[in-house]
Amino acid sequence: MDSNVITFNQDTEDLDLRALFRDVRFRQAMAYAANRQGMISANLNSLGESRYGPGISETFWIGDATGFPSFGFNLGQGAQLLDQIGLQKDAQGMRHFADGALVEFTMLTVQGSTVLTNDAVLFANDLAKIGVKVNVRPLDLNAVIDQLVGSRPPQYEAVRITINGGDGDPNLLRAVYQSTGTLHFWKYSDETGQDVPDWQLQVDRLLEQQAQSLDLSERYDLLSQFQTVVAQNQPMIFLYNAQGLEAYRADRVGNFTGTVQNTTLLNPEIVFRK
Repeated sequence: MDSNVITFNQDTEDLDLRALFRDVRFRQAMAYAANRQGMISANLNSLGESRYGPGISETFWIGDATGFPSFGFNLGQGAQLLDQIGLQKDAQGMRHFADGALVEFTMLTVQGSTVLTNDAVLFANDLAKIGVKVNVRPLDLNAVIDQLVGSRPPQYEAVRITINGGDGDPNLLRAVYQSTGTLHFWKYSDETGQDVPDWQLQVDRLLEQQAQSLDLSERYDLLSQFQTVVAQNQPMIFLYNAQGLEAYRADRVGNFTGTVQNTTLLNPEIVFRK
């Protein structure tokens, strides 16, 4: 299951932005500022579903159950959190750090991807309404990948990307969510063991435990806890899952079984033409 996300580099060289990106109130404010339904309507012909946390797979997705943290589109709530952080507005309504610097960052996206770029522009326009300036910068895909994972620390401030979830096995996502993961690109410094927040240590523990368990119900419970912790702390701003459609002629094809994977057929060896 692919994850459509906006991510902030918590190891960025700009000290003001680094402290801001590491503040959970800022990330929650950004989650409130994401107009997911607007993105789905504009880019997917409404064929999508809003997400507020890390959907794992059809088997382990906990969904938005009672108590599951969600940050629906609410610019007022986002602005309140920015106020709590102490980001003051000037006469034009733009926010500033305590040292007077403008709250401004560059968001990378993939050149040629209309969906990613449109999402980034929509997000930037909404953030401007609550005093945050975002510069959208489309780059070649290889350049984006290089800035995210080609160097330590990564050379980006924010990015709108899609993370391929593979076949949905939760173990595959350990590379992204665990502090020592090779794709833990929002804060590679976690792998050094310095300044690792408690919630990240909890994520590490839960993912290790679910990987060692052979009990499906126990894994489900551990992954439920994992998804809740991640959704509350928003290391990535989760946007939506795109929906897909599959069609076939029932009068001409037998044993057709659809799949959520990239391939159209789940068991092509048993499909036959009538």
